[in-house]
Amino acid sequence: MKYIIEKKNTETSAYAYVTEELQTLRENITFIKSDIVIEDDLKKQLATEELNRIFKENNCLYQFTIDSEGLHFDVSGHYIAWSKEELDYRFQNAFDSIFEQFETK
Repeated sequence: MKYIIEKKNTETSAYAYVTEELQTLRENITFIKSDIVIEDDLKKQLATEELNRIFKENNCLYQFTIDSEGLHFDVSGHYIAWSKEELDYRFQNAFDSIFEQFETK
């Protein structure tokens, strides 16, 4: 059976939201990773948060503005759009990180 996670709460970060949803789901049923389907807009938000985290960790965020569409250079005004593959890859990294919390318990 597939379980779809759609974001209804815009106040919470995507990372926290998915974690909370999986926790709630885990309290009620047993599931495996392939049972979970994340809605596309939520995937994009999670990927964007992952990219923000990476740039922040590397102390580069002060030079850029990151959103779900791409990387904006603050000084020059240039813009690089994210590819679908990049967003998919970053989403998968973030989702794997979240899901690990539920596999080890």
